[in-house]
Amino acid sequence: MDKKSTQLRKLMELNNPKADAYLVNFANNIFADIKKSKDNESSLESLDLLGEFVYKVPKETIKIVQYVIEEEPKPTKLHKTEFGEMKGKSHKDLVLKCVDLLEHIRYIVPDEVLKLAVKLSLHEDSEVKNKALEIAKKFSQYNYNILTKSEMGYSVQRKILDFILVWPNNKQLQYIDFIETAVKELLNSSVEGSEWTKEDTLTMHFGAVSPTDFLKKIRHEEIDLIYKLYK
Repeated sequence: MDKKSTQLRKLMELNNPKADAYLVNFANNIFADIKKSKDNESSLESLDLLGEFVYKVPKETIKIVQYVIEEEPKPTKLHKTEFGEMKGKSHKDLVLKCVDLLEHIRYIVPDEVLKLAVKLSLHEDSEVKNKALEIAKKFSQYNYNILTKSEMGYSVQRKILDFILVWPNNKQLQYIDFIETAVKELLNSSVEGSEWTKEDTLTMHFGAVSPTDFLKKIRHEEIDLIYKLYK
């Protein structure tokens, strides 16, 4: 698997149509393998492999994640070792890996990622739920690299707020944990981020948001939302 992972990373770095088409086809093959899989171990290996080039296949990743979340859980196998029986991978392990994949592509296919994160925020397992809420947190944060090295600006914050505002009141109350997680970050004034400025040097960046009219409008809508939910 290490050799294949290295090959996939190299293909991802090429940035040419033939390499991209190969990766899409490979992702579709991974999807087929997961559908045929009889155990969680092989499915997790496939998801790990997908993680090597997930940025190149966001749409395919969404389909795979959707399938894994909704599929009938496979039983957890018991493996015999010299120290006794050990539990193998569970369906929960697959779902947690899926959340990892979603986090990596949250800016590429935001609507699809947010829909799945919201769904998982009601998961019965607290670890899965908290990890899904972490997506809402990271999506809402004022990320230094997004604000300074892309053209997205505060449109990321606008995106998640609009995503929440279209819900009717009963749905907003149903997903109150998701909303509280997002709004807490949206109301924050800090900008944070990190980047590798040299091969062996990680530089941390801290600052404050710029109070533009665009951001002020977002803030007013956030406060109105909170008032509506808690009045």
